[in-house]
Amino acid sequence: MKKRFRDIKYHFIRLFRLKGGAKQISLGFSLGLIPCWFPTFGIGPILSIAIAKIFKANMVATLIAASLGSFIWPLLFIGNYQIGELLFFRLEHMDVLTMTYDFMIGAVINSILSSIILYFVLYYIFKRYRIPILKKMKNKKNCN
Repeated sequence: MKKRFRDIKYHFIRLFRLKGGAKQISLGFSLGLIPCWFPTFGIGPILSIAIAKIFKANMVATLIAASLGSFIWPLLFIGNYQIGELLFFRLEHMDVLTMTYDFMIGAVINSILSSIILYFVLYYIFKRYRIPILKKMKNKKNCN
């Protein structure tokens, strides 16, 4: 558990140190997470890179998001089912076809909404807090 936290912290620091503007980094991260909502059977990072190239987003931010998504995919899949059920008010027993339908509707909605929200949140964070965070990290490094 401690190693995973350290890995996440490393990627967070790496994300803030990326060269590029707030728009490209936040766009790359939000687009990199899109394939993680779907069952891509191992080609999610490749799809993330393709999507990022189309929109001229930051590739490193895209790969960081895709790798993060590979760790949290069970939560994303559960979220897909829950959103699909919530939208169609399904409380009774469901068959496999209904569950698949709910899952795919949930995946589409979740991927669109999360990408939009994540883009604006990250854009704000990078515009407002990127320089202070980098200065703080630099001062911490110099103190050690």
